[in-house]
Amino acid sequence: MEIYEPCRERLWKFILSFINNRFDAKDIMSETTLRAYENFDNINDNTAFLSYLFTTARRLIYRRTLFNKRIDGSSKFEPDDIANSDFGAENLQQLNELYAALDKISKKQKEAIVLTAINGLSYSEAAIIMSTNVENIKKLVFRGREKLKNLLDN
Repeated sequence: MEIYEPCRERLWKFILSFINNRFDAKDIMSETTLRAYENFDNINDNTAFLSYLFTTARRLIYRRTLFNKRIDGSSKFEPDDIANSDFGAENLQQLNELYAALDKISKKQKEAIVLTAINGLSYSEAAIIMSTNVENIKKLVFRGREKLKNLLDN
C-alpha cells in the first residue's frame, strides 16, 4: 500500500477519463488494485508498479467497453474525485472543460495525453502501457494537443 497510495488518485482520474459510469469505474479501480496486490511479488520497482497499474486498468477498460464499441470518458469530475482540498470550483470547471474537449479527440490521442501530460508519465512509460513506441506517443500527444488547442480556443 505504501507505493500504491501515491498512485491512487492518478489511477482514479485515468479510469474516469475513459469510463463515465462511476460504478463501473470503481469496479475497474478495485479489480486493478486486486490484480496489483496479487502480482506484487513479480513487480521489480516503483516505476514498474506504476506501469503495471495503468496497463492493467487500460486492459480492463478496453475489456469493459469492448461490447459498447466506444469509450465514453467522464467529462464531469466531482469534488470527491480530487484529493486536493484547495482545488476550487473554478479549477474543477476548467478540468471538466478540458475533459469534455478530450472526449472530442481520437481515443489514442486522448489516452496518450492523459498518460503523459495529465498523469505525468514519461513517453517511454506511456509507450509500454499503450503497447507502441515512443515516437508514436510523441506524435499522438503533439497532434492531440493541437486539436485540444483548437477546441478550447473556440
